[in-house]
Amino acid sequence: MERLTSLLWDEWTEGEPPFGHESVEISGIVCGMSQKAGKDEMICSNSRLHVFKRLRKIWNFSEWAGEVPFSSVLRIPKSFHGKIILKLPFSVYDYVLQSLKSPASTTTEQAWLRGFFGACASLYLPRSGYYLVFRNTKDHETGAMDKAASILRRHGVPLRLRQRKGLRELTIRDQEGIVTTLTAINLFRTSLELEEKALLRSVRDRANRLVNCDAANIKKTLDAARTQRAVALKLLETGRLQQLPPEYRNLAETRIENPTATLKELGELLQKPVSKSTIEYRWKRMKQIAEESCQ
Repeated sequence: MERLTSLLWDEWTEGEPPFGHESVEISGIVCGMSQKAGKDEMICSNSRLHVFKRLRKIWNFSEWAGEVPFSSVLRIPKSFHGKIILKLPFSVYDYVLQSLKSPASTTTEQAWLRGFFGACASLYLPRSGYYLVFRNTKDHETGAMDKAASILRRHGVPLRLRQRKGLRELTIRDQEGIVTTLTAINLFRTSLELEEKALLRSVRDRANRLVNCDAANIKKTLDAARTQRAVALKLLETGRLQQLPPEYRNLAETRIENPTATLKELGELLQKPVSKSTIEYRWKRMKQIAEESCQ
């Protein structure tokens, strides 16, 4: 999982700028950040370092780069701990609001979703299942989560929106839906890595099921063999074995000599080989005789 997470954020951070849609991606990033209105600016914050690496990479391609240099809006805590801050002039923040409300093409939607993803989405791969979760709070831009949900639904991604512990969550729990989401925002290497991981997990789980099934079958066979051997020994001790027809005596003696053989193997070891169903019938009859001898 650590390798996949590292690949995810490296690819998101270093991907080529969406030519002509850099401002849209930046607005998506801002929508995924915590926000608080100041006197002359909107104060946006986030604790994810890769978010600011990405902003630095694409900021100079934005529509406002000439008037608002990235260094002039960036505020890094002196201790280098905690959230990093962007102080955006309202003129820039107004563009963010327009990106939420104005009609968009498929390309601009994907650019916006890519930015929003980087700011507030997380990918989880527990021991079973797959989870991609977008989270925001009342401090985030209203309407951003609904916009993300709308874009994803148009891509056919099954998702769930809910309120949980003061957070608003958009959750995708389907592996195919997660791959579709990653592909839609041009995270192709990560999507391929996830599919490979899912395939390996599927093969591993199937192998485990087969091993567990084989182990259960072996236990069942051994338990049945022990019971049958006990019946054969009981008949031998009580003298009833010699009173049985030859084919029954041969079966009991073969079981005593082969305590771990399966019913099929047992049938093949007899002087006159018989089928598994015949073996089952004879053991049922001998069990009845052994029980009668105890009465």
